[in-house]
Amino acid sequence: MGINSLPKKRRIAKSDEFRTVLSRRIVARDNLLAVFIAPNQLGFSRVGVVVRKGTGKAVVRNRIKRLFREAFRSSQNDIPADFDYIIMLSPNWLNTFADNLNAKEAAMRLKTEQVQTVFLKLVARIFSQRRDNFAENHFE
Repeated sequence: MGINSLPKKRRIAKSDEFRTVLSRRIVARDNLLAVFIAPNQLGFSRVGVVVRKGTGKAVVRNRIKRLFREAFRSSQNDIPADFDYIIMLSPNWLNTFADNLNAKEAAMRLKTEQVQTVFLKLVARIFSQRRDNFAENHFE
């Protein structure tokens, strides 16, 4: 694997793993993203990406998923390990653009750096709100 890759072991792929993270309800939201987290015992962080079919055609959804995975990959050194992260596109994501854009145009304007900035901000918000619980028992 190259330095810019995200190996499969770093991805959440099974529906029961998604349900586990989502059921913890540890979340921070923004107009662009929602980030859910849950502790894991793996020694490294993993990511799952959710983009609903109503977002647009497959080309649009796949571009957004690639952007999310790349934002996670480039942020791994800046986020706490031992957690699973699910990045979900907000239903209001088109409102983050001032212009009236369709989903394809908006997805083409969306940049990895923008997603990464929002992702890191939301993760920081979660950990600052739950600092005491984190130190004691990883939000148990």
